[in-house]
Amino acid sequence: MEITLDLTKEKCDVFQEYLHAAIRKLTGSPFGSPGSSGYRSDGRYVITMSIDLPVESGVIAIQLIMAVEPDGSLKKVEFHPTADGIDDSKWNVYASNFITGVVTSAFSKNLDRFFIRSTFCRTGCDLDGEYWLPGFRFAPAMPENEQSYLYNAERYLYIDQEVDAIDQMHASDIASERALQYSARLSLILNTALYNPPSGMKWFLENKGSEGFVSRLEHLGFVLSPWPDKMPKKGEECRLGRFETSIISEHPNPMGLLMCPKETRKILRGINNCPTNIREAFDSCARLYQISLTAGRGFPTIRLAYQVGAVESITQNVSGYSGFSDFIKKEFPIPDDSADAFLERLYGSIRSAHFHGGSFPLGEFETKKFGWGIGNRNSHDNWDTDMLASKFIRQSIVHWIGREIIPRANESQ
Repeated sequence: MEITLDLTKEKCDVFQEYLHAAIRKLTGSPFGSPGSSGYRSDGRYVITMSIDLPVESGVIAIQLIMAVEPDGSLKKVEFHPTADGIDDSKWNVYASNFITGVVTSAFSKNLDRFFIRSTFCRTGCDLDGEYWLPGFRFAPAMPENEQSYLYNAERYLYIDQEVDAIDQMHASDIASERALQYSARLSLILNTALYNPPSGMKWFLENKGSEGFVSRLEHLGFVLSPWPDKMPKKGEECRLGRFETSIISEHPNPMGLLMCPKETRKILRGINNCPTNIREAFDSCARLYQISLTAGRGFPTIRLAYQVGAVESITQNVSGYSGFSDFIKKEFPIPDDSADAFLERLYGSIRSAHFHGGSFPLGEFETKKFGWGIGNRNSHDNWDTDMLASKFIRQSIVHWIGREIIPRANESQ
């Protein structure tokens, strides 16, 4: 049996979302039904799913086949019973009604609102409190505990959202993608590495008192109940966070609780009001900056190489800059005659040498012959390069944000 649909790529994508939701409802499983997918020699992407179709006499096992065209459009869907000798009249109408119901729901955009909590981590002092930001709530998982000020501790943080979706699984997909975007934006704004919670097992030290320390292999994970099913009210789970720092400050939270800069809401609202190329420039920069802080922990070469790339991503999306060095000079001029040589070192001897030659010019794989004390000239030079480069790169980015994005915060969309 074939049912003609003739959907464009955009409509096909929407149809598939609702189809999967309908199958999840039919099966009662969040994972839907078993099936397979793959490309055919003609370039079509074929999706096959097995479903138990409810009919008057019970259920009939049916195979649903969709052949998505190379351009993403969908001409039809096919149904075939998995067993031989089944009278078509027993299931044709039910299959047709099933697809008709999916199409009707898809293009009437029937959606419900769902609450989704996403979890991220950072290393450092805890977040000062909960922040209600445009589109989401950002909060610590364990606010105001006796260990909040430990500077080298892993912290769990929540990004809470309400999203309109077809069902819980669809809502989770939408919220997860948005949360990843928000985490990158916050990593840039707060200058901190937000990352997905790690999994697996690691060794831990346990103090046994008179027996001394012992090592234990334990699963990684964080469980805190109860898990809410709706957005918390303001101040219900923890106090409101303070906005007492600035994005342009070089050391906004020295040995203290992490605070959102006072410009945070304006930046997030401004991004939504920006032209597409400015928004893409910011998000590309934020993603690379986030990677620089996560992958570059303990590897200054990696951190600086990705931060140079973060600046480059801006120059690829907006006009007015010939490249990395030109961006730095225009956004945060370096008051030094050696600026050109320093910027060339960042781009050529660090960024390019690392990405194209596997080089680690900041000494990560060198023996510290004199430790970090007197006489270790290379270590001091590398430290100075790291500190100056991080400062110049970040200050140039935040000055660009201050000029291009913050002023758009109050513009109407």
